[in-house]
Amino acid sequence: MLLDVVYAVALAFYVLAGVPLTPFHGDESMQIYMSTDYTTAIVNGRWNDLLTQPPYDIDSDGHLRLINGTVNRYTIGAVLQVGGYPMTLPRPGWDWGLDYARNVETGHRLSASALEAARLPSTLFTALSVGVMFVIGRHIGGRPAAYIATAIYALNPALLLNGRRATQEGSMFFFGLLTVLIAVWLSRREQRPLWGWALLTLAGALTLASKHSGVVFIAAALGWIGLEALIRLLKPHPPTPSPLGEGNGFSQAADAQKRVPTREGRRFAGTVAALVVSGVLMAALFVALSPALWNDPAARGVNLLEERARLLEIQVSIAGGALSFTDRIEAILLQPTVRPVMYYELASWSEIEPIQAEVIRYETSFWRGYPNGTLGVLILVLVGVGVVVALARAGRSAGLLWWFGLTLVTLLVNPLAWQRYYLPLIPVLAALAGLGGATLIRAHPRSNN
Repeated sequence: MLLDVVYAVALAFYVLAGVPLTPFHGDESMQIYMSTDYTTAIVNGRWNDLLTQPPYDIDSDGHLRLINGTVNRYTIGAVLQVGGYPMTLPRPGWDWGLDYARNVETGHRLSASALEAARLPSTLFTALSVGVMFVIGRHIGGRPAAYIATAIYALNPALLLNGRRATQEGSMFFFGLLTVLIAVWLSRREQRPLWGWALLTLAGALTLASKHSGVVFIAAALGWIGLEALIRLLKPHPPTPSPLGEGNGFSQAADAQKRVPTREGRRFAGTVAALVVSGVLMAALFVALSPALWNDPAARGVNLLEERARLLEIQVSIAGGALSFTDRIEAILLQPTVRPVMYYELASWSEIEPIQAEVIRYETSFWRGYPNGTLGVLILVLVGVGVVVALARAGRSAGLLWWFGLTLVTLLVNPLAWQRYYLPLIPVLAALAGLGGATLIRAHPRSNN
């Protein structure tokens, strides 16, 4: 047990230690600029100033509030306030219409110390998610799986880069994985306590409030519980034998056989009802955590989907068009573990000398994570073994397979080869690789001696 804690803490420290070297991204300035919502609402109590309504001009305050989560901007605001840093970035944080030099000249990039402070919330959430990943690994394949899965997760270079930045990924990873872990725990309980459902609801709402694409973790968690309950319902139940000498043994056994499916049917119906209630409460709590949606939540929800679609169209246009179906399959296979780390999405940033100097310094440091390429291919092999093992014991691994399949489907509709869009796949790949690696270790002759 102590070794487990030391291992997880060491990997969490590794996540934290690389922050000062992490190359800058313009989206960090946008998140830091929006952290003034913390001052507006929590410090000054002007919550109504955060309400939104159409029209949503690109990069206007209302637009940014609508399409982004709240957890990261509030935690950044709290850290900057406690640290005494002024929050004076000009709107909208980073002006993509200006070149890098002009952005710096006009104050759109914070000082190094203030930037590190703003990165602290996301990095802490990412570090905490390492421990959650370890526990998930133990549930899936025991201690060997936990050690392998956690290392693959915590040392993934794409996850490290984005988790260390002042963006939304860190809180999404922590609360998303926490939601999955609570679901795994609930699915294996004979009696599911009310406080367990309450924790699931809270974690799910915070996942969605962290980053809207975190909905994949919520769907994975709820589906995991539902599948486990369905399998239990459909599983054959042997009749309970009657003690000798107590009435008609055959009739009593038949009565017991009838009672078991009835009991499981009620249990399944109760689970479905609890899942529905939990999902509804998650949505309600998400709205409560999102002032941008308070002014007519249904209409603002539609606006959110519309603005997200409009932004995606702009991004696809900038990227030169949508990926073909085969390119999407290739991206799913290679982006999370094999392809080089994508430090920026705009090709023009490759010509910015200060950014390139930061990338080189980070790439040559000890804190960048494992090298992509060959090692990434080996991880994919372990993932393949894990998938085979999970399919072979589908009854025990239905939830894991659901999580994996659901994430793949969501990525198939993604038209961009931007690496950060494939980050939600990394945790489930790590879990499958852990299962595959643990199976190979147990199958090795020396491991049985």
